Amino acid sequence: MSALPFPFKDGNAAWRHVPTLMLHSDADTTWYPISNETHPLLATPKWFVTLHGSTHSGPFEDTSDPANNVVRAITTAYWDRYLKGQASAQTRIIDAVRAYGQAHL
Repeated sequence: MSALPFPFKDGNAAWRHVPTLMLHSDADTTWYPISNETHPLLATPKWFVTLHGSTHSGPFEDTSDPANNVVRAITTAYWDRYLKGQASAQTRIIDAVRAYGQAHL
């Protein structure tokens, strides 16, 4: 769930207004800074959730990580919002981040 900007072959990028969710741990000192720099370049709607202290891949794989449940809640709400059109699901994203206490938008 990291974001990396890759150059286009001809040097031209077409930025589209595609909903984007970025979930990343600030403990990942290699990829987090790149995602942090990429986020402002994205068109809206966009979400960037920083998980404090998690590993690079732990919350997204079949491993035990404190952020497992919040990642599941956030991603489910995100898909409900942008695939099912449930406008109220964006509140669930915000509520999940707040309830977890070790993350911020």
